[in-house]
Amino acid sequence: MNEKIYIVLVNYKSYRDTIECIESLFRVRYSNYQIVIVDNNSCDSSVDYIISWAKGDILHEVDFKSEFCHYTRKPLEYIIFDRKDIENIDIKIDDRDLYNPLVIIKSDFNGGFAFGNNIALKYALRKGDFSYILLLNNDTIVNDDFIIHMVNASSGKEIGLTGCKILCHDKSKIWFNGGYFNDWTGRIKHKKKELNINESKSDFITGCCMLIKREVLEKIGLLDESYFMYVEDVDYSYKIKQSGYILNIAHNAIIWHKVGGSQSKEISYFATYRVMKNTYKLFGKLKGVKKISSSVCYTLSKILFIIRCFLKGKNHVAKLHLRAMWNLLIFYYFKIISSNEFIGYKK
Repeated sequence: MNEKIYIVLVNYKSYRDTIECIESLFRVRYSNYQIVIVDNNSCDSSVDYIISWAKGDILHEVDFKSEFCHYTRKPLEYIIFDRKDIENIDIKIDDRDLYNPLVIIKSDFNGGFAFGNNIALKYALRKGDFSYILLLNNDTIVNDDFIIHMVNASSGKEIGLTGCKILCHDKSKIWFNGGYFNDWTGRIKHKKKELNINESKSDFITGCCMLIKREVLEKIGLLDESYFMYVEDVDYSYKIKQSGYILNIAHNAIIWHKVGGSQSKEISYFATYRVMKNTYKLFGKLKGVKKISSSVCYTLSKILFIIRCFLKGKNHVAKLHLRAMWNLLIFYYFKIISSNEFIGYKK
C-alpha cells in the first residue's frame, strides 16, 4: 500500500493551527504523500510564518499545546505557487522526487472553503500523479495510523468517499462518526456515537476529513464554490452517493478537531445564517417533491427549535435563528421579484 495521496489544508489567518496540523501529519506511518497548503488570502502574514517555520526560523514562537504533536526536524523542503500559476500555466517544476515536501499555494482572494480546496484539487489533477485526495481541516491533529486505516477502508470499486472518527480536541466526546441526511425531511445530522463493524456506511462525509478517490474526483468534479462555507460537503457527498458510490467511515481512523474549544463561545450569526441559507440551497438542488418536502420540514423544525429555545430561556440563541430566518425571507423575496421570470422579461 503505497499509493500517492495529496493532503489538502486550507489556511485562513490560522497559521499556528496549520503548523500544528502539519507537525502531526509528519508523524503518520504512511510515506507517499504531499501536503498542499492553500492560503485563502490571509492578512496576517500566514504564508511568511509557515515558510519561516519550514526553514526552522520561528520554532520558538509557535506555541504547540497538543500532546500529540512533536517537532519535526528542520529545514523542510517546500514549493510555492500563486493561484494563477495553477489555473493559467502548466506546472513544470518537478517535485515528484522530493521527500514529503510542502506545496504552498497563495490565493489572491478568499473565495471560501470550497474555493480553497478546489485550488489544490486543480493542482493535483494537473500533476496527475496521485490515487487519493485527502481534504483535512487545518485545525486538526491526526493519529499516526489514520491514513492507513482510511486507505484500507477505501478499497473496493463501490467506495467513493471515506471519512474517519473525529473527536473533539479535548478527547471527551465524538464530534463526527458518520453523517445522516434524509432528502425527504431535510434532516442533516452528525452521528456522535461509537459504531459497530456493520455500521460503516454514511449519508455524507464531513469536509473536515474526506478521502476522495481520483476516479471519483475526475467523474464528479470539484466542490461547489457558491456555498462559500458550510454544507458544501453534504452537497458533494450527495452527488457522489447519487452516482452509485458508497460512503463509509474508517472505524479505526481517528483525528482530533479543535471545534471542541469553540463550542463554548458565543454562537456566530454568520455561521447560523450561512448554514441555514446553504441548507436551503442544497434542497433547491433536489429533484421533484423532495425539493418541497425537505424545505418545508426543515423550516418547521427550525420554528420548533426557536420556540423550544424561548421556552428554555435561551433567548439569545432563539433570536439569532429568528433573525437569520427573517433575513433569509427578505433575501429570497427580493431574489424572486427581481428574477426575469417574475417580471416577465426574457433575453
